[in-house]
Amino acid sequence: MKAVGHLDAKTKTDMWTTAVMRFEGDILAKTTCALRMNHENEAVILGDKGRITVEMPWQCPGTIRVELDEKDSAQEIAMPKQRPLFAYEIDSFTNEMRGRPIAADAVAMRFDDTLGNMKALDWWRAEIGLGYEADAVR
Repeated sequence: MKAVGHLDAKTKTDMWTTAVMRFEGDILAKTTCALRMNHENEAVILGDKGRITVEMPWQCPGTIRVELDEKDSAQEIAMPKQRPLFAYEIDSFTNEMRGRPIAADAVAMRFDDTLGNMKALDWWRAEIGLGYEADAVR
């Protein structure tokens, strides 16, 4: 992972930051987080045959747009919001801790993935020079 960002000297806050990550299978991902930047709140997945766009990926209240490289192939899938996002997360975590792991095809993150994300976020903060007093306690 490589990351850059802007830290506010007064508040010690990362005002914007971008990271590029490489995953297994030579998959690359770029993500940007910002408090003071106007950018699209969407996830775009590019592939050999087209793209998938997810509006507001943390909540998914809108649509998923699938576009293939073929002409006139765009398809929009409405995402019904049945329960608050965190209700799904709580159920998934509880099941994982009770020894009922999430099925491999489920659209949820396993506990080990969560720990991996936490490590990646710690690395990301270190990469841009962002640290807190609590980090020294470890």
